[in-house]
Amino acid sequence: MGINPIGKSGRPGEFISPTTAAVDAPSPGQSVDSPEEFSLSKVESTEATLKTSPLEQLKSGEISVEEYLDIRVNQAVSHLVDRIPSENLAFIRSTLRTQLEQDPALVDLVRRATSSRIP
Repeated sequence: MGINPIGKSGRPGEFISPTTAAVDAPSPGQSVDSPEEFSLSKVESTEATLKTSPLEQLKSGEISVEEYLDIRVNQAVSHLVDRIPSENLAFIRSTLRTQLEQDPALVDLVRRATSSRIP
């Protein structure tokens, strides 16, 4: 059973030859790889590879478990920064941080994720 290409004319099951299908091919004098169409900035590609996740920074010893938890709490509330008063945001941050240190289920998740205990 043949498949009718999406967006092409024809009845179901009818074969459409490649010569009747529309193909965007370069003209004889046009280059396929023109440098004006596509280029990468070396700065952008280097910066993208240098950024590491907080978990990778923790595992490499760049940051401590406390710093990792602070980063994760800040990431969790980042969408609230301009939406609620700073006093409420500080309360939410401290509550999340306390829960990460005291809730047995969360402590276990942190231990599993980071392979270390919260002091």
